[in-house]
Amino acid sequence: MMRKIFSVGRLMGIGAILFLFAHMSFAAVLCDPVGKIRIEIDGDNVCFSTTRIPECPIYALPATTSRLKVGFRCLINDDSINLSDDNFIDRVVKELSNKEIDHYNIVTIDDSCTCLLN
Repeated sequence: MMRKIFSVGRLMGIGAILFLFAHMSFAAVLCDPVGKIRIEIDGDNVCFSTTRIPECPIYALPATTSRLKVGFRCLINDDSINLSDDNFIDRVVKELSNKEIDHYNIVTIDDSCTCLLN
């Protein structure tokens, strides 16, 4: 049986949620890897990945992983950078999108997750 993969955004209508639950278990939907901007501190710089990196949610553990070469764009780290605010990070990444890539790193990505909710 082929499993369909769905990309779920932040805002999702009830119809989309019911469709997903009809075709997948509740835990499977909640425990799929979610793309997040990877943030790294590099000396006096804070660096943001140029692409979203799949990561398991906090209630799941990686079942399979792989490694990927990812570009990072950096800013000088100062008190105005709020790394706990997703909206701030999204704005910074958008503003940095025209800047050249500062460096590349090999990162581990979560390909699939084992749910701890079962």
